[in-house]
Amino acid sequence: MSHRSTLLLSLFLGIVVFGLATAGFYRTVVDLSTPYPEDVPLYERAGSAALGDTVHVGVISRYPPSVIYSGYQPLLDYLTESTGRYFALRLSGSYEETVRQLVDGRVAVAFLGAYLYLKAHAEHGILSVVQPLNDDGTPGFRSALITSQHSEITSISDLAGRRLALPPELSFSAVWLLMQVLPSAELDVASVGSARYLPHHHAVVYEVLRGHADAGVVKDRVAREFLGRGVRVVATSDPIPGGPLVVPAEHDPELVEAITRALLAIDPAKPEFASRTARWDPEFAHGFVVARDSDYDGLRAMLGLLPS
Repeated sequence: MSHRSTLLLSLFLGIVVFGLATAGFYRTVVDLSTPYPEDVPLYERAGSAALGDTVHVGVISRYPPSVIYSGYQPLLDYLTESTGRYFALRLSGSYEETVRQLVDGRVAVAFLGAYLYLKAHAEHGILSVVQPLNDDGTPGFRSALITSQHSEITSISDLAGRRLALPPELSFSAVWLLMQVLPSAELDVASVGSARYLPHHHAVVYEVLRGHADAGVVKDRVAREFLGRGVRVVATSDPIPGGPLVVPAEHDPELVEAITRALLAIDPAKPEFASRTARWDPEFAHGFVVARDSDYDGLRAMLGLLPS
């Protein structure tokens, strides 16, 4: 084979490898069009058939499926070991679908966002069980207004005429942008160039990094993930209670007690948890605290949802 032919073959193979890698990255991290098949277990566990009935756990579509599975399933594995019941994720295509799964009995428990919990509690009697702790031992999170590290946007008033990327409509971050961020600068949706809802928080970051959006809002946990990787934080919300693990009004008290006991026992300072929690979603790596409905009254007041 001539030197020229060898070069052409190498170039062709390089293009093919790059294309496959790019496609794989897109499917794994970005694309949401194909849900993870529920009849294919993510992990095979020896002796799992001897465990109790499967407890399906719902989770809102706040992250890409691959991110949810890699961060949430290890926590469910811990619950399986701790309770003797087999815990499995059941994803959904939207925030609303997770609530429907709870109401219809397709999932026994679910992870909701804080704002969605307020609506689900008011409309369906959904009950909070626990919420995650931060690294300082307190519950709660913030939303972050982000932009590219090279952007000229340095304040909220700079959002006038800009393209904004938002997570799903029922996320607190989207509500915060529309109800607090823009009004604080005497802006509204009509004042910005565009405001577009996206499937999940990571999609907001991707649109900002690609230059398809000038700014966006995400959970602080997602913003921290991309600091130093092209993202800059312009503003953050006041802290609000974390998104709770919830159960429907009609639930199994023994199951809830077992889950609560196992999650409250998590202590990353102990050697048996230190290495284990490192593989969990960062939101869960510091343990949990009991979540009472009254914990969310401050958020209700912030959003004008307290009874008159």
